Parts: sequence; C-alpha cells; structure tokens
Amino acid sequence: MSSPSLRSRLPILLLLLAAMSWLARDALHQRIRTPDGAGWVTSDRDSLYHMRRVERLFREGGPVAERDSYLDFPHGSPIPWPPYYTWLVAGAVGPFLPEDPEARRGWIERRVASIPLIFGVGTTLLAALAARALAGTAGAWIAGAYHAFNMASIPYSRSGNGDHHAWITLLSGALLLFASRALRSEALERRSAGLGWGAALGLVAGLAVGSWTASLLSIMPFQLVLGWLILLHARRPRPGLPGLGLGFHLVAAGVLLPAVLTSPWPEVNPWMVVNLSWFHPAFLLLGAATFVPLLFLRPGTRALRSYPWSVALFLIALGLFLAGSDTGPARGIREGFEWLGRSDEFMSSVWESRPLVGKNAVHALPEVLGYGILLLPFSWVAAAHRAFRRDRLDLLPWVISLPFLFLEMARQYRFADALALPMAVLLGWGCVEAWNSSRGRVLVRSLPGIRKLPEWGAYGILLSLVLLAQPEASAPLLRRAATGIPETGQVEQRSALAVRGMCEWIRRHTPPSNDYSVLASWNWGHLIEWAADRPTIATNFGPYVGEEGFRHPDRFFMCEDPAEAEELLRTRRARYVLSTADIAGDLRRMIRRAVPHLERRYTDPSPLGDVKVRAEWFRTMGARLMFDGLTLSPDAGYAPVGAPFDFLRLVHVSPLRDDRYRLQGRSTPYGWVWERVRGAVLEASGDPGTELRVRIEVGYAAGRHELVWTRTAVADAEGMARIRVPYATESPNGDGVAAGPARWRFGGREGTIAIPERAVIEGEVFRIGRSPGGTER
Repeated sequence: MSSPSLRSRLPILLLLLAAMSWLARDALHQRIRTPDGAGWVTSDRDSLYHMRRVERLFREGGPVAERDSYLDFPHGSPIPWPPYYTWLVAGAVGPFLPEDPEARRGWIERRVASIPLIFGVGTTLLAALAARALAGTAGAWIAGAYHAFNMASIPYSRSGNGDHHAWITLLSGALLLFASRALRSEALERRSAGLGWGAALGLVAGLAVGSWTASLLSIMPFQLVLGWLILLHARRPRPGLPGLGLGFHLVAAGVLLPAVLTSPWPEVNPWMVVNLSWFHPAFLLLGAATFVPLLFLRPGTRALRSYPWSVALFLIALGLFLAGSDTGPARGIREGFEWLGRSDEFMSSVWESRPLVGKNAVHALPEVLGYGILLLPFSWVAAAHRAFRRDRLDLLPWVISLPFLFLEMARQYRFADALALPMAVLLGWGCVEAWNSSRGRVLVRSLPGIRKLPEWGAYGILLSLVLLAQPEASAPLLRRAATGIPETGQVEQRSALAVRGMCEWIRRHTPPSNDYSVLASWNWGHLIEWAADRPTIATNFGPYVGEEGFRHPDRFFMCEDPAEAEELLRTRRARYVLSTADIAGDLRRMIRRAVPHLERRYTDPSPLGDVKVRAEWFRTMGARLMFDGLTLSPDAGYAPVGAPFDFLRLVHVSPLRDDRYRLQGRSTPYGWVWERVRGAVLEASGDPGTELRVRIEVGYAAGRHELVWTRTAVADAEGMARIRVPYATESPNGDGVAAGPARWRFGGREGTIAIPERAVIEGEVFRIGRSPGGTER
C-alpha cells in the first residue's frame, strides 16, 4: 500500500486530496444568495466583525484598531481579538481592493468569507504530509481524506465563513507537523538544528496567539512534549534540547510582543488570560527560563538527573501559590479556566461554545468527528506505546496533543476543528500499522482478491470507507451531486437575509451618524455594525465587552412599562430598535438573562422542552413590537387591546414573510424597524374628564402592511388633555406614509391636523379643540 509507484505520484495524491477538500467546503457552503442573484453574503456573525475590522483598516489607515466605539454603545469597548489575523486578511485582499466605497463593502465580504476555505484545504494537506512521514502514502491518503470530509473542520473552513478558526487550526497543525519532523531529525542531537527548529516552531506559535488568544491552548501540548524530553535528557543528554526549548519560547514571545504592545486589555487587567495581556509573553518567558539551566548542567551529574523533578516541584509550588492567592496572574488564570468551562446563558446560546460530551452536548460525537472516533482509542494507545516505550519521538506531539484537545472539545465545540487534524493523522497511522501487523498479513492471505487489486482500486476502497465513516458530510455531498441543489438551511438563511435587508435599509434611510445606536437582540449585533454601519449595544462578543450592555436589550424586550422602556433606550442613546418575529424562540434564555425571577410569569413548563408563552408575555415590549405596539389578548381571541406606543414609530416592515409564525391565519413579517422620537404633543383644553382621541392611518407599501394608530387621553382637573403623537402626516415615517392628516375628536368637537416631521422629531406642541377644526401652535 506504499509502493514506489504511488510514492512517486505523491503530488497527484495531494492534488486529489486538495480537490476533495475544496469540493466538500464549497458544496457545504454558508453563502446566502442575494435576492437579485448578483452575488452572495454570509450569515456567520464573527465573520461579519472580521469584515468590519478589515474595512476599518482600509478606511482609517494606520494600525489595526484595538477599540471600537460601535461596541457597547455609548461607552465603546476594546476588541477581544488580537490584530494578526486582520493584518493577514488585509494583506491578502488589499492589492485588489475596489475604489468605489459601495462596491468595496460587498467585495470585502466575499473575499474575507472565502479565505478560510484555502486554510481548510491547507490543513487537509498538512494531515496528509504528517501521516505520510509517519506511515507512508497509504497513511497520507487515509488521513487527508478523513480530514477533507470531517464535519469538525468543514463548518469553520467552508465557503461563506470568514472566521479566524480555520487559520488557527492551520497554524496548530503546522506546529504539530514541525514538532514531529524536528523530533525525527537531528534537532535533539545538534545544537544549531535544535535552535533552528525551535525558532520555526516559535514563529508559528507567536502568530497563532497573536491571531487568537486562546491559541495558547495549542502551545501547551508541545510544552508537555518538551517536558517529557527534559525527563529523557536527564537520563541521556540531548545537546539540541536546550536550543529547541529556548528558541521556541523566545521567538514566540518576540513574535507576540508587537500585538501585546498595541493591545488595550492590559489597561483592564495586565494579567488577563482570556484576552491578550502581559500574562502571555510572561508565560512564554517562564517557559524559556526552564531551559536556561540545561545549558550549564553537565551530563552525568546529580544536578542534571534531578533537574526534571526540581522543575516539577517549582511548577507545583507556583500553581499552589496562584491557587491560594489573589494576585493579578492568579485572577487571570482563574478567569481563563472559567471561560473554558463556562456554561452560562450566553455560552449555552452560542453553538460553538456548547459541549460535545455530556447531557448538554450540541451533537453526538460521530456526527461531528465521524465514526472513526470508535477506532481512535486503539490507534492512540498503540501510538502512545510506541512513543513512550519504544522512543518513537516523532509520535509524541500527536499522542500528547490528542487527549488535550479532546478535553477542550468536550467542553466547547470550537475546539473540535483543532482535534480533527491529529485525529486524522493517528487514524491514518493506526490503519497502516494494523494492515502491516501480523494479524493484518493473515487477513491478506485469507483474502487473495485483495492482493490482486490495483493500487488505485485499493485507494478507492479506502476513500469509500472514509465517506461511509462520515455520513454527515458524505450524504449531503451525494445529494448535491444527484440534484445539483446545495445543502442550505433555508429557514435560517431566509431569516438572516431578511434581517440583513432591514440593516441595509437602516444604512440607506436613516441619518448617517455615530451618535446613536440600534438596539436589537445580541445575535444581530455584528450584522448591524457591518450591514447598517451603526453602533450597537449587544453583540456576539457577549458579556466580554460589557456585562450591562449585553443584558440591556433583553431588559428592554422583557419590559412591560413603556416609560421604563423609553428610559432604557435613552440611557443607551438607542434611536432605532430592530425586532424580529423569532424573538419567542429565544424567550427562555432572554428571561434568564434579564428577569430570571419572572420565568413562570411569562412561560409555562413543557415536558417536551419547548416554550409555551403565557398571556402576560404579550404585555412586554418584545411582543408588542410585533403587533403595531399593541397588546394582544389571548382571552379575547388575540384581539389588540390597550394603547400603542407614543415614543416609538414604525418606520420599516420587512417585505419577507416568516411562515413559521402565524396569527389569525396570516404569516408575520420577518421583522420591524422602530424609531424612538420625542413626538409631537397635541393639547386640548375643555371640561375636566373630556376625552381626547387622535387617529392616524399609516401604510407600508413595501411591507404590505397597514397600521392604525389611535390614542386617547382624558382632560385633567384643569381641563387639559395631552397626547404625544410619534407619526408625521406631512412627510413619510421611513417607509410609512400617512393616509391623510391626523383626525382628532375632543368632546363634541372634531377636526384634522397636519403634523410635520420636524414636530415629531423636536417634540413641538399643538393646541387643538378651541373651535371646530381649529389648531394653534
């Protein structure tokens, strides 16, 4: 299975693997075709913020921005991500950037959301090259094919996803491959070779942490490899080891330093672990210091033999000190562990932050990693035996990293992508080892037809087995090949397209200003920042850029008091509110984030786990925004009751309908855009107790919607009645056009009044009712 003829065709093999990897990631794409069919957009939230960051770099010039006034408005926030990935993407697309600003936005989006596909294909080739070095060409074919169709990797590197995780996985894979090759070469026997390999590994590690801070977890397995090598060094000195360890840590710290110097997070906490701070270069320098004594300890001395235990005792003592102290590094490390194991309402609502093991697992392991997961323990045990008992050092990085990454993946789905590479490599190695074992040779002799099989036929059988082991990828691909129709989440994509349409409406039809924000559920935050180009209050960054801001929209949507809701908007300078019909789908989490003590007020428990809303929920802002600002009464056949808003006006209705939600036989629009206004004030004076009534009819042609706004007020003891009116009648209210002037009735008198836009915006007062049809400003 590793004949000279196939070895000589390695480039062809790699080209086939690259083509398969590209095909899988392109067919299972995350692209959304625009309504005009002229292009496509993405719905991935983190990708949208990468696009905004790249666009800002081109527009503003200078270094990559580390703060963003659009986040946690009006306070602004440091950006959680380090700058290196932005530099990489901007450098790749910059030379081809269009001049026209409007054309530039769509161009940047499509390019940024296409680059990770290249990284995914590159990682597939890394898996093949790593397995070939360990197990020959057959191992390369198995490992490369398994990674090419693995659903732990595809979601992060498919076309339409512009997030940084595919880049991080490529770097993590390069770190493992280089480490394996270094331990197979003369890196441990020659000082210059050890230093050179250490510098190469450090460059990769520094780039990884400077692109995503959590990449520090990818470095730790190699540090454990170095720890094992120190133990071996004490028994038989390896001259290249000190240079390998020193070069790795010092170069990694040096490469990372520019990102740390520009990071805004040391101002928040200089020893933060979750975001880039002085902790990270200090951690690397501490690792470098571990190897300095090895330069001076002589072979055969007691000091060298006892050195591994001295290092272990020091690290244990340091760990105990940090665990029991309240120093800055101790707090930062505890925060890091909390992030890795966090399961709060925000983390549980982000699919990539949910676990893959346990009762709350987002998917079954075979669905993500394939059924090769059943063979993986056997391959790992065999590889571990070779690595630790037979000094097969080139297997060490793969053996040590796999359980480490598995534990990370068990807590958070996002680490499954990093696990896919060493898993594929060990599966490829294990299959070839099993085939070449004595039992494998017995099997070959018992099946003479296998020996007569052409070489490429054998590789075709192996590919078929790989596809059978990963039905979550192969089944959609086969359906795509048969029908030509891509596998897409039509409901989710239509929803994202509808909200994007509302965001683009905001960008084109509202005042271009950074002095106000758009309030929406956190999952639409990055889309608003990118497509609407307006500040937001809560985003996919969750509480990491502001705990209060993250919960603010939920408090607004769950608020029953309009005066309190208006104040919530005012404190965040939110001029517009974007609401969607699927708000009830997130109701339980929204309640737990905003008003956990009122969960039983708004929902009834369901044995099936779904949400059954109670009548009280229809009094909240989130529900009323769906029904022209009115409160629906389930007891009255869902008839509207109460008064509409006097501080919000409906300015846009999505023309797309959401068939998932129906009321009185009609599907609802996907969403609505409301504007906070001061409102024109209509005053009437007369006898105390006299009722003032105002009525305005507004039509939304594009959204196929009509709204009737009616409010009443009773004259007080001084005979004065006041109504605040949020709609203009002389000019459009966004897309809403009044059918005519406002009609009023006060006691026995009635009339009409034209309300200009300026009056609604500035809160102008009108006196009405002094004579039939009379009006006075």
